[in-house]
Amino acid sequence: MKQIKSLHGILGLLYIMLSIVFIVLAKLSPGVVDAFSIYWMFTLAALILGIIILIHPNGITVATYISRIFTGSLFIVSGLIKSNDPLGFSYKLEEYFDERSLGAFFASFHEVALPLAIIISSAEVLLGLAVLVGGKAKITHWILLAMTLFFAWLTWFTASCNDAQQEALNAGISFNKLCVNDCGCFGDALKGSVGRSLTPWESFYKDITLLFFVLVLLLQSKKIKLNTLKDDLIILPVSLILIVAFSGGLFHWDFPSYFTLVSLLIYAIIKLLPLINAYKEWLTAIVLGSVCIIFTTYCLKNLPIKDFRPYAVGKNILQQMKLPEGAQPDVYETLLTYKNTQTGEIKEFTQQSYPWDDSTWVWVSTNNKLIKQGDKATITDFTIIADDGNDYAEDYLSDTEPVFMLIVYNVSKTNKAAFEKINKLANDCNSEGKTFIALTASGYEEVEKLRHDTQAMYDFYTCDEITLKTIIRSNPGLLLLKEGTVLAKWNDANIPDYKTVKEKYLNNN
Repeated sequence: MKQIKSLHGILGLLYIMLSIVFIVLAKLSPGVVDAFSIYWMFTLAALILGIIILIHPNGITVATYISRIFTGSLFIVSGLIKSNDPLGFSYKLEEYFDERSLGAFFASFHEVALPLAIIISSAEVLLGLAVLVGGKAKITHWILLAMTLFFAWLTWFTASCNDAQQEALNAGISFNKLCVNDCGCFGDALKGSVGRSLTPWESFYKDITLLFFVLVLLLQSKKIKLNTLKDDLIILPVSLILIVAFSGGLFHWDFPSYFTLVSLLIYAIIKLLPLINAYKEWLTAIVLGSVCIIFTTYCLKNLPIKDFRPYAVGKNILQQMKLPEGAQPDVYETLLTYKNTQTGEIKEFTQQSYPWDDSTWVWVSTNNKLIKQGDKATITDFTIIADDGNDYAEDYLSDTEPVFMLIVYNVSKTNKAAFEKINKLANDCNSEGKTFIALTASGYEEVEKLRHDTQAMYDFYTCDEITLKTIIRSNPGLLLLKEGTVLAKWNDANIPDYKTVKEKYLNNN
């Protein structure tokens, strides 16, 4: 009874009640449960936390440890995935900052999407580390709550927009808003590991799961201080194991484990300094924050250290453009809309049930509704369109000789200073009989102006801008391919000379 009367006891009781509501809701509406079962994850999180808080003698302490380990580990991995690809994250923010998406207020942030991407991704990692070591708990937990609530709202908005768009499509009416297909929570990392990213509703469920843990932390903020030795021994080893399992097991990326280990070693060294805890906390925050920003900036100035996309080095583009054997096609159902001339009722019928023999029903329209989504090729939008309108993608991707492919997704935003090295490389390629082409999404006049300004003498082909941004996080960027396989990639700051490329990649090919 004393547990229930306390504030944390009320929270525990609320969690149990909510978990029961979620279970009943899933029974009444099975469609709310997602394919990844994240719905059951947040239901189980609420139930377990509630039971621990109410039943265990030190329930709130145990729940706090669990919440710190889960929240800190998740924020570190999630933040590092974004920091690894800050340009990709900024592209996702630009989608949200389109006026047709979130409205005029958020559209004002469109031009600062990249700085925001750097700040948000670095902050996520730093907040995760702060949760694990108990640094500046009150500030940390309030920021965590604000971020979690904002992203929960954002993912709910995205999911609702997609649902409304689908309803409009089914009804055959126009829809003017721009919906983001996925929230970008784990970028291309999930696509590279499980074949797809989280749907908007799955992302929303993930944020609700996180919210249950963050509320426990917020409730205990006054009691959480910089870790004692006991806290370190309980939290840090378990969190490292969780990060290894999460990043290594799910994303096949070990870097977050090493990054966390090094960060915790820095924390341990600072903790040994003869300073009061308040100074240690701020010094730890400054040093680890700097490490986070340095890593993010490095990935921005170069290329992501881990490429999760289907155009990564070693992957074959041509093979990924084809469906595997035994792939299932989309399944559609034809729905016929009829109107009753006597009552005015409008009703949908299937091809088997439509009132063909009842003259009171008049046909209005026919729609094909997607019942079950079939398998899709990993790459569906890669093209090499020439001025004659033909697509030469298969020709270049099947070439048994190496092909140098320059990516200039937007001519007006490209780094023209890089073209001196690029043109030298292209000329050397031509002298050696190697193919050198460029892909862009810009129009003919812009391309011709660029060719004139930079003296680019190679052919430019057309491809979708989003596809080009996906291929390489650089404008311009360079790929080396052979028979559709990506042998190497370079950003605009690291364009190599032909001799280096020949010695490393061409002599053995």
